[in-house]
Parts: sequence; structure tokens; C-alpha cells
Amino acid sequence: MGIGNIAVLAQVTALLLALIFSFFIFIPLSVNIHQFEGRCLLYATGKWVTNSTSPQFNLDVEWGLQGYCGFSIFMGVMSMLTALGYMILMSFYLIQGNDLPWLSAFIKMVVTFVLTAMMLISGSTLSTGFNQWCSVITQAPQTYSCEEADTIPLHVGENIDTGDFFVEFGMAQFGSWSSWLCWLVLFIFSLARIIKFNKQEDFLKSMSRERQRLLSSVTQNSGEYSGI
Repeated sequence: MGIGNIAVLAQVTALLLALIFSFFIFIPLSVNIHQFEGRCLLYATGKWVTNSTSPQFNLDVEWGLQGYCGFSIFMGVMSMLTALGYMILMSFYLIQGNDLPWLSAFIKMVVTFVLTAMMLISGSTLSTGFNQWCSVITQAPQTYSCEEADTIPLHVGENIDTGDFFVEFGMAQFGSWSSWLCWLVLFIFSLARIIKFNKQEDFLKSMSRERQRLLSSVTQNSGEYSGI
């Protein structure tokens, strides 16, 4: 197998991993939003208050914008669809023993750059937003960690099931950062391919100029010999 085919195979592998990691993003986030009755806990703020009718403490929450969770879910779905599409396309070229042509390679570079940047934003949003939620949870009078709160019923509103939120957002962060790493690798491959195309084009232009120079020299010498 040639070096080009190995590079294509490596990219197909990265796309397969990105496809798998995407499920770790949108599935647990969708489940969590369902459990929280459509609310997003990213960047949520609040304070613990005493219930007048019972000794338990309730969390008066100001939920985060729905767009925070929606953006990460959207990025998970987009990562899945894009990875699946490119994996099929590049598998086709791999079977043929070819690589992507220049235009397709350029479009792929742009797409992977955009996805890399957006995945970075998604991962940062999930990590910082979830840390803010955990800072609110750990201020509870019972004093337990965010991970411990995952298994303890929290009174944050009617019909809201807070169970497994730590696991769900842990999976989402893992999937988002892992996907970002895959798309970063794919962007580097795409950028290297474009640079290789440009070097090949410059080399071919230089060869063409040298050939024209040699032909002109041969033609001129032939004319001189004819004049003699």
C-alpha cells in the first residue's frame, strides 16, 4: 500500500472515530434535556433556599439559555453526518487507490477547519458551563461534590429528574473534545494535502518552463547549423 493510501486510510479511521464520538455528544445531552423538562443546566445560576413545609432545601434556579445545549447537540449531529459522508467518499477513493482531487481536497480543508473551530467552541461551552452548574450544586447546605449529587435527588423543580446528570455531561464533554481532536487531525491532513498540491503545481510549472527553454535552445541551435 502506497503512502497516499496510508494517509487516506488514516483519515478514514479518524472519520470513523469522529462518527463514534458524535453519539457521545447528542444522545446524552438529549436525554438530559428530556429529564430536565427541556431546561439546559449549562451556565445555570441559583441559590439554595429552605422549604417552609419541610426540612429539605430547594434550589432556586435560573437556567441557562437553551441555545447552549442546542448548539452542542447540533454540533454532535453535524459531526456525525459530515464524518459519515466523508468516510463513504474517502473509502470510495481508497478502494480505487486514488486520493481526493484538488477541489475536493480544498473543500474538505475548509469543512474540517470550520468543524474544528466549532467543536472547540462546543467543548469549551460544555466544560465551562457545566463547571458553573457544579459550583452552584456544591454550595448546597448538605455539602457534597458534584459527582455525589449525581446520585442524590435534587429539588430543583417539579417533574425534574436530576439523576445521572454528571455521567451524561461527562460523556458529552468526552465526545466533544475527542471529536475536536479527530477533526483537528483531519484538518492537518487536509492542509498537508493542499500544500502538496501547490508544491506539485510549482514543480510542474518549473519543468514546463525548463522544457520550453530547452526547446527554444534546440531550435536556435538548429537554425544556426542550417545557416552554416
